[in-house]
Amino acid sequence: MQALEIELTKLALASFLIQLGFVIAFFFTLYFVIKNAIRDGINESRLAERRWNEGVADPAIRDALRETKEAAKVLPPMRAD
Repeated sequence: MQALEIELTKLALASFLIQLGFVIAFFFTLYFVIKNAIRDGINESRLAERRWNEGVADPAIRDALRETKEAAKVLPPMRAD
């Protein structure tokens, strides 16, 4: 009878460790999925670019930003990765 208890304990421990490994892998993957979704959402909304430009009060700097935007139309798209 004690041998059966030992075997059941080994199986329960092995099952627990396997499940723990799957949970760790799941949350590791979920972290990267959420991180990339947030990054892509910020890039697509251009939220960072808009907020930075709204804070510029000097007209000379605003003109320089407009020229930079026109020049950026010629360049390939750049993303924050």
